[in-house]
Amino acid sequence: MACCSIIFLSVIALCSAAEPAVRVSVAQSALQNLKNEFISYVVSKAQTEKIPDVNITSTLSTYIFTNITLSQLELSSNNTNIIFNPSKSTISLSVTNFTFALSMNVQFRFPFAVTGTMDITFTNGSFVLPISIGDSNGKINFQVGEIDEDELASLKVSISTNNRIFRLIQFFEGFWPFNKLAGHSIKKYASTLGESLNPGIEKILSKLSYTYAVTNYTTVDYHFLDFAIADEQHIKGDINGTFYLTSQPKVAPQVTQAAQPPAWASDEGVRIQFTEYFLNTYFWSIQTAGLLNYYLIGSQAQNFPLKMTTTGLVPVVPNLSKAYGSSKQVDVSCNIYQAPVAVIGQNVNITANLYCDFIVHVNSTTTAKAFRTQMTLSNLLSAYLENTDSGVFLYGEFDELAIQFSNFQILNSNVGTISSTKVAAAFSYSAYSIVMKINSYLMEQGVKLPLPDGVMLTDEVFITSPGAVELGATPDFSNLMKAISENK
Repeated sequence: MACCSIIFLSVIALCSAAEPAVRVSVAQSALQNLKNEFISYVVSKAQTEKIPDVNITSTLSTYIFTNITLSQLELSSNNTNIIFNPSKSTISLSVTNFTFALSMNVQFRFPFAVTGTMDITFTNGSFVLPISIGDSNGKINFQVGEIDEDELASLKVSISTNNRIFRLIQFFEGFWPFNKLAGHSIKKYASTLGESLNPGIEKILSKLSYTYAVTNYTTVDYHFLDFAIADEQHIKGDINGTFYLTSQPKVAPQVTQAAQPPAWASDEGVRIQFTEYFLNTYFWSIQTAGLLNYYLIGSQAQNFPLKMTTTGLVPVVPNLSKAYGSSKQVDVSCNIYQAPVAVIGQNVNITANLYCDFIVHVNSTTTAKAFRTQMTLSNLLSAYLENTDSGVFLYGEFDELAIQFSNFQILNSNVGTISSTKVAAAFSYSAYSIVMKINSYLMEQGVKLPLPDGVMLTDEVFITSPGAVELGATPDFSNLMKAISENK
């Protein structure tokens, strides 16, 4: 359970956002399979742990317990509950009705020494293991704490011994410090559990992708703005979620952020909300880095509907060959001159403004811009997840067959009047190529989510609502305990 909160994630950033661009919510119910993994780990760990000798002295007698071994431990997930405590910022593992048995050598002095062996079975046990959570300098942290010995007072005890005197006085339960023995053993083990888990947890959290370079040019900041127990049913994480230029981390994105984060749209166990700001800083970063520029060399335009020469383009630009001569190569240089903008409602609609310059190779050393087309593109964006050995990645995808064009214009023409209708029909290919290029970044350069080693997301569903895309998923913790153990 020590890991339940690790699930989530990041932000205080180099380009700090006023409101989180990414929000995370983890419901108590989503941690149930982690509870099962944790209980299995506890039982397995207990079987290999050495319990130190115990020396208990009272007013009249002394009890020395040596060679203590755990011979039985029964913990049931049905009797184990996860409790969120917002006021204390703790997640607690409450265990009830558990059974454990100890075998040991005993020396009893009252006033003479009596020695023998003893098997003690404790039933009706209960304890609470607290785990504190929080964030510091934008990174999440939590610590497995210690149990309170006083909570073990309700234990019921039965003993078996090879010593006649011990058998004679075993019925005088108050005569034996069994609860102190149990408290010492369990508390020592809980302390050992923390010592075993905390270093691995700390190392795993330190390896989270608090910043992730999507390309050599653009990086996303996943530092936490806040990480806390929101209420008795949810953990919350507010993440910066801002993209910036890798080479210029102090340059703030030219993107407006909403005053308030959007409302949650679902009741999934794990929810990760990506706002318009998250998407718009991504598009700002790749556009500012020049990644959305596109240059089509005329001689390589094999799939273009017209031959890219001054003669081949005469059907749509009649005066091109008259102005520059026949059979001259024509290249197209396209540029999205403003960052694409995402607007999220029932769908994720992306709009981009671009221009394309048509460049004629007048001779081997001279080129000339014949004219410029300018248009607005819009398309719908969808998303999907991939679980890999390297982590969980978020990908986007445009529908390349559903591109819409508007506001088409001919500008800076050096070849007289041109029919915008004919050019728009012929040169939608160049805009299509731009969309394909954006898709290559979205589909090939996935954005890694800041999850710890050993955690995957399954049964994912994407829900769009005004202002955000919400990812709902089921966390898979089956490899988390192993990852923590391997990262000590």
